[in-house]
Amino acid sequence: MIPLELIRVRYYVRNGRSAILTQFSVILIYAITDFKCQEQISLNDMLCDIKKSSDGFSLNSSFYVQLSHMKSLNRLSIMRPFESSELQIALSIDLLKELECKENMAMQMTWLYKA
Repeated sequence: MIPLELIRVRYYVRNGRSAILTQFSVILIYAITDFKCQEQISLNDMLCDIKKSSDGFSLNSSFYVQLSHMKSLNRLSIMRPFESSELQIALSIDLLKELECKENMAMQMTWLYKA
């Protein structure tokens, strides 16, 4: 969590009068989950949190999904340190089955529609 600091700005109006504005200095950003990111989208900039959550749950394909939508890794920022072993977790059996099914479908479509 990042604390927000109040900013005070003096705003001058006509006749020598002024007002002090107090506000939070906030920049509007767009946040997206990696699940939503699986749609057709490409990103120029990304601030990525790849550390495993405190409850220990993390999809090992999540980081791949996030990175696969970057136009360039030059504009990638990682929020906090993480263990490299978190990126080397074996894929689940369900995910392996789904990947195999998609590969078979791709081969069948290639065979059916080859020119």
